[in-house]
Amino acid sequence: MYEPRRMIQLTDGRQISLVEMYRQEIYLGVLEGTPDTWDNDQRIHRLSAKGRELFGEYTGKPGMHILPFRVKQPPDLEWLPRQRAIGPVSYDAELGETEWLPEIASIGIFQSTPTKRDTGSSVSSVLSVIWFQHDPFIVLEEEPLCWLRQIKWDDLAEDFMS
Repeated sequence: MYEPRRMIQLTDGRQISLVEMYRQEIYLGVLEGTPDTWDNDQRIHRLSAKGRELFGEYTGKPGMHILPFRVKQPPDLEWLPRQRAIGPVSYDAELGETEWLPEIASIGIFQSTPTKRDTGSSVSSVLSVIWFQHDPFIVLEEEPLCWLRQIKWDDLAEDFMS
């Protein structure tokens, strides 16, 4: 029987749980052309904005934590770790270098006990996370799960009062 990975133990021993998730095909609606670095950066910015729109009630932090991921680039077209920073939001179309992202983009809200920074007034802590993977039927593939387990929860999560 398949059981989704809703409860995850981080490498520091903290238990976190996935409480809400949004998922989309990253190139949904693209009819032609080849994805490039500029276009992919804008997709990531729109995905982050979608996460704030959907899950803004949980956290006041403006950004989302993006897990490391692999991209595919010519000439070899192998999935290799992304080596560049995500560019700024831009409304003027530019032509970037050819680059493919994994097909599935996910935004998850993870919850745990309050962070070490908490003064005693919070009931939990939350963190918004974006990850990319290939299989739409698995909540978290092994590689993003490995990266998620390594996050520094106390540095990144926001304490939350219900």
